[in-house]
Amino acid sequence: MLARPGPYHDPLCKRQDVIRHSKKVCYSLAMSIALAMRCVALAASFMAGTFGALANDMPTVDLGPGLPTGLCQVEACSPVHLGAWSRFQAGSAIDDLPLPALYSGICWVLGPSYNPHHRHHVGLIIDQFGERIAMGLRLSFFSKKQPFIALDRRAALELFDDTPMPLIYGAGYGYADASDVAPFRYWVRRDGMDPKKLALMGYFGFRHTILCSLRDNASYR
Repeated sequence: MLARPGPYHDPLCKRQDVIRHSKKVCYSLAMSIALAMRCVALAASFMAGTFGALANDMPTVDLGPGLPTGLCQVEACSPVHLGAWSRFQAGSAIDDLPLPALYSGICWVLGPSYNPHHRHHVGLIIDQFGERIAMGLRLSFFSKKQPFIALDRRAALELFDDTPMPLIYGAGYGYADASDVAPFRYWVRRDGMDPKKLALMGYFGFRHTILCSLRDNASYR
């Protein structure tokens, strides 16, 4: 008995179907890639415009030589920032601080990536590190409580042993450079309104600046 012949398949037609399907897949893939690139371009444009606008609202800082200038302009700083900046500008030398000097306090960050009104915390020690007087410093961002006020010298040295920066005494200020690559710099002075306190300014590059007010840790007890 003869078997019933099955449907006829032309090999050429099959190849053409495969080619047409491949073209559709390639076209869809190309359109998806083009759409994704367009979305990335739009997002990049939006982010550049947003952060560019934010950055343009920030004042330009002149980093010296000497003390920084030009940070706080009325249109860029709140009354709290203006007060901290004024106390820093009116500050005085720290070369007579008894060592070790242990201080902690609050900071405000001025820059496009942070809320300028949010309080952050800082801990600082100035002491003899090896053959040089140096400064150890830690910042605690967004913590609800001050984590550094209970530090004694031993605890501070253990916490800051990887961050001591040689302290350079200038005319009316101390200066420390935290990095040879990026502009991570700190200036510290006696507070212009209360010489028992310290006023600290830090510059992190990318238009990010901190203003800090610090008290002697012994005054918290």
